[in-house]
Amino acid sequence: TLYQLEGDGKWTEISTDPAKINTTLAAAPDAEIVLLLHGIIGDMKAITSALKAVGTFCTATRFALAYDYENLGTSISDTAGKLDKTLVECGFGTDGHHHRIRIVAHSMGGLVARCLDEKADGYIQELILVGTPNGGSEIGDLKKSAMGLLTHALNVTGPIKLVITGVSFLLKKMDVDPLKTLGQMTPGSAFMVRMAGLRPKVPCSVMGGNTSLLKNGYNGDDPFLKKLVSVVKREIVYPGLTNFLFEKKPNDMAVTVDSMKMIPGFDHTRFYEMVSDHVSYFTEGTCQQKMIDLLKAGRAAEVVA
Repeated sequence: TLYQLEGDGKWTEISTDPAKINTTLAAAPDAEIVLLLHGIIGDMKAITSALKAVGTFCTATRFALAYDYENLGTSISDTAGKLDKTLVECGFGTDGHHHRIRIVAHSMGGLVARCLDEKADGYIQELILVGTPNGGSEIGDLKKSAMGLLTHALNVTGPIKLVITGVSFLLKKMDVDPLKTLGQMTPGSAFMVRMAGLRPKVPCSVMGGNTSLLKNGYNGDDPFLKKLVSVVKREIVYPGLTNFLFEKKPNDMAVTVDSMKMIPGFDHTRFYEMVSDHVSYFTEGTCQQKMIDLLKAGRAAEVVA
């Protein structure tokens, strides 16, 4: 879906049709374009709804492309291939089409973005990866199934248990095989071994949440993180998830900070540690502002170059 962002913060839905998207963008040859990608648990409705509430997001881009994809039973590489085909149909990478896109991708969507970067014919300008398991996620090690989280959730109370059990219930009701993408994201899988040798062709920034920082309190505006502060301080999550899954390594409750940084040739000065868990990046005010700042900084650098 292509959205046009207006100066008053309003998002106007333009079209889902590649041909119309092509025509619209061709009429705005100098426009900035951001592609938004969700992760393994999520959809673009939640992300776009959160960003629509940020009136200043329009200062970072004129157009936003939101791409929904089947995220449990389709391999990550296949998803990237389908996305490349769709973007080419929208005109990217074709003769006479000079637009390039910046990608903001959450979680597994960041792996999709990196695979897309490998396939794309020069139309990607920058990657901003948010909570992406670049070195894999231990979540996949629980018998390589999200169902395993339900058992471990017995040791977790409050909002964490609700999130985990809700995900498990959803997966049971869906006619998909969650082992496909979860298995791919398991550290040491064939897919992650291949990703360990895949160096981005474009500048890459990484935003990574560290929930242990919540022990120092939280002054932000995200309701979930406000509730999570007491859970972290009482060490219900630690040593729960941290010790059992992540061996005491800093993490956002799904991916370790170390994993987020595991990109060949990655410039660690472009890693931005955030007070966030894995599901709050797009609703937490500081994280939202960081995305805007990174997009604007990338645009400014391109103009200077």
